[in-house]
Amino acid sequence: MIKTILTLSLLFLINELNVQSQEVQKKEKLKLIHADSLVSNKIDIGDVTTLYGNVKLVQGEAELQCQKAILYRNRRFAILERKVQIFDGQHTLWADKVEYNGEKSIETATGNVRIKTDNRELTAEKVVYDQSQKTTAAFGKVIIQDLVERVVLYGEEAFYDKPKDYAYLKGTPHAVRIDSATGEKITIDGLRIDAWGGQDKVVVTDSVKIVKADLKAHCGRGIFLAKKDTLKLMDSPVVKQKRHHMKGDSIDICIRNMDFNGGILRGKAEIISQDSTTQDELRGNRINIIAQNDTIKEVQVTGQATSIYYIQEENETGKNLLTGDQINLIFKNDSLKNVNVFSNPGLCTGEYIPKQE
Repeated sequence: MIKTILTLSLLFLINELNVQSQEVQKKEKLKLIHADSLVSNKIDIGDVTTLYGNVKLVQGEAELQCQKAILYRNRRFAILERKVQIFDGQHTLWADKVEYNGEKSIETATGNVRIKTDNRELTAEKVVYDQSQKTTAAFGKVIIQDLVERVVLYGEEAFYDKPKDYAYLKGTPHAVRIDSATGEKITIDGLRIDAWGGQDKVVVTDSVKIVKADLKAHCGRGIFLAKKDTLKLMDSPVVKQKRHHMKGDSIDICIRNMDFNGGILRGKAEIISQDSTTQDELRGNRINIIAQNDTIKEVQVTGQATSIYYIQEENETGKNLLTGDQINLIFKNDSLKNVNVFSNPGLCTGEYIPKQE
């Protein structure tokens, strides 16, 4: 799921943004198919040809259309302007202006840039592709969409380095995915997103916020491990899931198929569960949560485990205080049904305080 949200969209879409391959450009010359008018001039830097009106050019498999084109023959430099469209059979680029610098092997598209490839699309104010370095950068109101997976990424700057298989998105990035079957939405916010394709790893840093229906989390840094369906929250993480409030030095969350499927709280771990009348409390060095389809089934507390939970039965109401090496709590329909306390060498405490009438 995390790979779908970030790694796939950010890395592999940007990887396909180059609409003309370097190899084709080296072998094929730019050919004129049509223009309403043509003006040739000789200047200090060489021959310049300016084309006006319904300009159509081809280079290899790429078709280029615009309303004005300026070709600097000797410098391998070209400028396409006004309603620019470039199509190479797989990708289409639209922009107000495209500059090609053959000497530096850099292509720059500016003004209402839109690039579509298969079911993915990018829009930005500016996109720069460096053929020699094989890097792509997008600037200004960047939006990356996967139209099939229904994933959208927003930011002010995106960058992809193909040799390193690395990308980042920054400028208060915002990621959204909507499940096509259920309509459920998950959103991720931060100040920067970094992704490594080979590792299926994504890191979100600074003021991280994750929201998914009944699950809300925030922390200083989040690491997504796609192969493990794991979200690792660090730097003062807090997770709220339905009526449960979770804290720890670090928190691992398993999100599979858009559902919360448990997690691990480490170091000064605590879960506080509240309803309208009571507040249950769990604390320990480590808390394991076993959950399925957004519902907690079991909680295991280890390492100086303490528990405060309320009993609300028909003939019995009160508060239980427990300590031990390990406390296991069994839930049914999100309500506590059974508590087991373990201790080695058998030192555990328990106190029941009935409700005062």
